[in-house]
Amino acid sequence: MVYFKDKSSPSGERHLIILDDQHQPVEKGTILAVYTPLVSGRNVSPWPRLTNSFYLDEWSQEVSLSKNVKAWTLRATHHELPRHQQSTDLAPLRTLGRSIVGDVLSRCGKQLRLINVYDAVYASLFTYDHNSDIIKAFCEAWCPLTNTLLTSIGELSISLWDLHDLAGLPVTGCLYDEVVPSALELTGADEKGGRFIPRSTKYLLYAYHLLQGADDDRCSNVSIDKWVKFWSKKTIKYHLPPPRKEKKMVRPRSIHNPLGDITTHKRWSIDEEALFEKLCIEGNLKEEVYLAAYLACWLCTFVLPGKDANSIRPSTFKMASVMANGRRASLVIPVLASIYEGLNTIASSPRPARTNPSFPVHFVYAWLASYFKTHYPVWQGLRGPKMTIFSGEGGAKYYDPQEARKRIHKAEFVSWACNMIVKNRPFKFVDNADAEELDHNFFVAIRSSYLTLRQGDKFIIALQPS
Repeated sequence: MVYFKDKSSPSGERHLIILDDQHQPVEKGTILAVYTPLVSGRNVSPWPRLTNSFYLDEWSQEVSLSKNVKAWTLRATHHELPRHQQSTDLAPLRTLGRSIVGDVLSRCGKQLRLINVYDAVYASLFTYDHNSDIIKAFCEAWCPLTNTLLTSIGELSISLWDLHDLAGLPVTGCLYDEVVPSALELTGADEKGGRFIPRSTKYLLYAYHLLQGADDDRCSNVSIDKWVKFWSKKTIKYHLPPPRKEKKMVRPRSIHNPLGDITTHKRWSIDEEALFEKLCIEGNLKEEVYLAAYLACWLCTFVLPGKDANSIRPSTFKMASVMANGRRASLVIPVLASIYEGLNTIASSPRPARTNPSFPVHFVYAWLASYFKTHYPVWQGLRGPKMTIFSGEGGAKYYDPQEARKRIHKAEFVSWACNMIVKNRPFKFVDNADAEELDHNFFVAIRSSYLTLRQGDKFIIALQPS
């Protein structure tokens, strides 16, 4: 059975070493960098001080509205973002359109609804198109100092509520803390026998160790394809669409979308049972581990794609297991922080065409479709979140550079209130913990706030304007 051990270097760097057993040489094991966890466990160290350019000594400042009236406002971090070599361009989303998505929705639907991500997982079935000139015009008008889109008739921005309303990502929940756990946190328990983190985490790490060990180069990453094939023993149901072509007049007849029907799942197959036996997964944990394996893949490709969009990140295993175990995570916050960072990287660069920021740009496509009507809607047979209405190959309308700038910069057709909650009567919201979840989420999401994203040694702090 798998064996975990911690190792620290003289310089203070910490690593988790994964071995087949305690007698296997360390050089034969899988070595992963470990960073101090912020949440999701009892083995948590004090929060580290952020020493990069995002850190603010003072998070608010006093401003004078008049001679006798003063107010407090959140300060913004208008520093240059650290530059990294990144590999994902603004291309159509790499879809997870295999049968594993439909099977997870069917088999684990109750758990997905419990953690409020069923709609967001459903949205990952589809591909999302864009018009390149619309994206260029959008980035030209994006202001990295205020995280807003500047148009001739006013400013607007992508908000937490937009992402919740369009994609179904949860607003409330635990902080998203993407790190590889230490062996102590991974295997330890408190005085009452409660584990520090869910047991499914160790099975995901074990699977990663086996897949990496199958390669000659142990330093190489495990690809998304290998990860999906390892866990999914079903035939391919949904295929990738062909190379996209920008249509000038009308939407193509075939949009290459899956039907979106979620069929009843079958019992575990012989191959799947053999996999669980190989990993020594107990019967009552099979569904949780299976869901966690998918959620890790979903986080890497749909929610927070990384620098290497084709590889699984073992740092996602802990959060995937926490969610599969029934704990909701606030995903809109790290997603919007990632979007702001990606857009600011492009807008701040003297050569935007040479920047390849890695962020979930498909949510930006959906936002443009909703606010600026840049896409053809698809209404038939889709029951998911709003963004699925604008999915499919050829979903983006055609614009030449001049038309695109007119559409975005002049904002003649912008729908300012397209994602607002519509009430039939005036109402007053009182934050007394008794509000309905929809109203509570709305008022939390529209307030000016700081957004955080933590991935290993990378911290992002961004200001969401009100």
